[in-house]
Amino acid sequence: MKKACLLLLVFTLVVALLFTGGCGKGATPSEPSGTETEGGEAAPSEEPIKLIFATWEQPSTYLGQVYQQAADRIEEETGGRVIMDCYFSGSLLEYADMFSGVSSGRCDIGTAISSMIPGKLNQIFDQPYVGIPDQLETTKAFKELLATTPELQEEMEQLNARWISLRAMPPYQLHMVNKSVRVPSELKGLTIIASGDTIVDTSGGSSIDSSPADMYMNLERGLADGMITHWNAIVTFGLKELFSSHTSFGGTHTGLKAAAIGWVINLDTWNKLPADIQEKIVEVYEWADVELGKHVEGEEAQEWSREQGHEFVELTADEIELWKEVAKPSVDKWIADVEAEGWPAGDIYAKLAELIEKHR
Repeated sequence: MKKACLLLLVFTLVVALLFTGGCGKGATPSEPSGTETEGGEAAPSEEPIKLIFATWEQPSTYLGQVYQQAADRIEEETGGRVIMDCYFSGSLLEYADMFSGVSSGRCDIGTAISSMIPGKLNQIFDQPYVGIPDQLETTKAFKELLATTPELQEEMEQLNARWISLRAMPPYQLHMVNKSVRVPSELKGLTIIASGDTIVDTSGGSSIDSSPADMYMNLERGLADGMITHWNAIVTFGLKELFSSHTSFGGTHTGLKAAAIGWVINLDTWNKLPADIQEKIVEVYEWADVELGKHVEGEEAQEWSREQGHEFVELTADEIELWKEVAKPSVDKWIADVEAEGWPAGDIYAKLAELIEKHR
C-alpha cells in the first residue's frame, strides 16, 4: 500500500510540473503580434497602402527620373507604410485618358496638365497672358493662387480628384515648320497644335490637340503647321529638327502663356489616407516641383536652333499689343462661361494677374 501511495505522489508531481511549465524562470505565454482586440484576440498588423501611379512620361527622361525618385521617397519617408506601383510611358493610361483614369480610380495618382481637366474654373491656368514671365516666377504665382483660392480644389473634388501639387511649365512660344508668324492675322488658315489655346481660332487658324506620341508625325506630315509649346517640350519629344522659325512673346524667357502641370490624386483615395501620409505625399511632390524646375534643356534647344540658322522672331511692343487684343475676347468668353456656372472667374483671373506681377 505504501509503495502504491508513493508512486501516486510521484505521478502527481510530474503532472504538476508539466502544467506549470518547464521553460525557465519567469516564463509566460507568448504575446500576440499586433494590437489585442476587446475579445482578447490579436488584430493583424497594419498592411502597407498600395498606391498606383501613372504617367505618359518615359522613365528615361529627366522628368521620368524625378517621378521615380518621388515615388521612392514616399516609400522611404513613410517607413514602408506606402508602396508605390508606377506605370510609365502610357502603359496604364494614355495621355488623353490620364485625368479620367485618376477620377474614376483606375489609378490613384497621375500626372496632369491643366488643359486635361474638364472643370472650367481650373482652365484659368491655360488662359493666355501675353508676356508671362519665366517658369520659376510663374510657378510661385500658380502655387499661391491654388493655396489661397479654395474654389479650385472645390471644383476638382466635384470631379472626384484634387491637386496634390502643381507648377508652371516654361513659357509657351510659337514654333513654326515652314513659315514665320509675327502678327495674329498670319495664323489665318493654319493648323496649330495648341491644347486649349482659343487664341489660334480667334486669329483665324485652327487649333488641334495632340498626344506626345503623335506630335512628331502631325508636324512632319504637314497635318499641323506649327505648335504652341515651351522649349523643354521640343527637346523631350524630339521635335527641334522639325521647326524653322520661333516667335517669342517678349523675349525667350517670357511667353504667350504657361500651362500648369502637376499631380492629381483620386479623391476617394485621398480621403482614406491618414493625415500624416497625406502631408508626406504633398511634401514629396513639392520637393519634386523644385527638382523639375531645374530642367533646362530648353536653353540648349534654343542654342542648337540658332546654330542651325532658324529664324527667331522678336516681337515689337506694338506687335505684342496685337496679340493681347486677340487674346482678350477668348479670356472674356472664358470668364463669362465660368461665371455662368457660379464661380467668381473674373475675380480669380484678376487675382492671378496680380500674383504674376507680384512674383515677376
